[in-house]
Amino acid sequence: MSILTPGDIDHRVPYFFLSYEPTPKYGPEDTGDPDEWVRAFFERLSRVVAESTALGDSDVVGYMDDERPRAGWSPRTAAALRSCRVFVPLYAPRYFVSERCGREWAVFARRVRRSVSESEQIKAIVPALWVPTPPPKVPAATEEVKFDAAAMGETYQRLGLYGMMRTDLSQAYEASVAELAQRIVDAAESSRVLPGEEMSYQAVHNAFTGYPRRKLQIVLAPAQRAPARSGAYYGGEDAEWNPYYPQSTTSLADYATDLVRNLEYAPEVLILRDSAEEVLGSQPPSAPAVLIIDPWAGDDPELLRQLRRLDDLDKPWIDIIVPWNRDDDQTYRLEGELARKLEEVLRRRLVEGRMSSRISARDTSTIEEFGRTLRAVVHRVGNQYLKHTTAHPPTGPQASRLRLRGPDGAENRINREDRDA
Repeated sequence: MSILTPGDIDHRVPYFFLSYEPTPKYGPEDTGDPDEWVRAFFERLSRVVAESTALGDSDVVGYMDDERPRAGWSPRTAAALRSCRVFVPLYAPRYFVSERCGREWAVFARRVRRSVSESEQIKAIVPALWVPTPPPKVPAATEEVKFDAAAMGETYQRLGLYGMMRTDLSQAYEASVAELAQRIVDAAESSRVLPGEEMSYQAVHNAFTGYPRRKLQIVLAPAQRAPARSGAYYGGEDAEWNPYYPQSTTSLADYATDLVRNLEYAPEVLILRDSAEEVLGSQPPSAPAVLIIDPWAGDDPELLRQLRRLDDLDKPWIDIIVPWNRDDDQTYRLEGELARKLEEVLRRRLVEGRMSSRISARDTSTIEEFGRTLRAVVHRVGNQYLKHTTAHPPTGPQASRLRLRGPDGAENRINREDRDA
């Protein structure tokens, strides 16, 4: 038996493809492998599947993508998606807000629809319940797949596989893995799915876009590197800015995106210097926004100009956070001076207290504290956005067609005449 991972040079067809959303690391104390439980489950499931089939030692049983490029799929993952016989999505609330998982589902579902008649139910997608997931969090795309957690037992339905592993319910866990393996084997033997054509990641539509998520903008404002500032906190691109280095190995954009997804928003990452008109323009708001400002912004004249512009605007659906790292000696040595420069250009927001914006080092001195602050700020700007988009619809000739947002955050247009009628 062999298990296919992206590091392998192997062109054989995997029996099943495990689709899952990785767990992010949440701070310096999180030094282990956040997906060790997923990996242990995958290896056990692969072994049980192998024991239930006539697969030989050279055959590939399962594929788990544990090496994720910043954008898109690795060539190995793309090949496995195009060729695997069974698709095993690991159900959890995090799974259904994952752009990558939604596209993986779409690729395999497209292969199935090309392989069976419209009247046939999709059998080659065999879900596994990782964490109990309330029905409202499960998108409509899953309706074409039979999934009956109750049939796997009360413990499985109540705890999911992860819960059984963590509570050491080994007997129930082994029974669930055995049942799941049998379902995978039955699906592989009863339905032959045609290979898929080669498609780029960008060309695939996310199958979960019907999930009711509201858009939220994460606007990064890293400073252009000052001579006195270490480059260790900045990558080759603004989106790689990591002010909590070395305790955190994750960019602030990736960390914030994962956290915002868990709050049931659809995050959009913007760079202020590239998106100033979209964020600071006079047009009606399209989404709430959190502006994350580098403490060293005072040494960047162009960034200071944009922040002055922000301070002149009355946009309560935009709030700011300044990430301070207590282990960053450079920043803490100049904390007073850096804070003073920010207060000079953000006087209305910070000094006069028009908003409860966060500049205090006490609120964001570690990545964990930053996360707690971000949760609170997201909740606040989300409420402000709903308040102001409801209370202040656009007026004037340009508003002859109104933009309305439903509870799913989707934008609909109606004629003003239709509304008035």
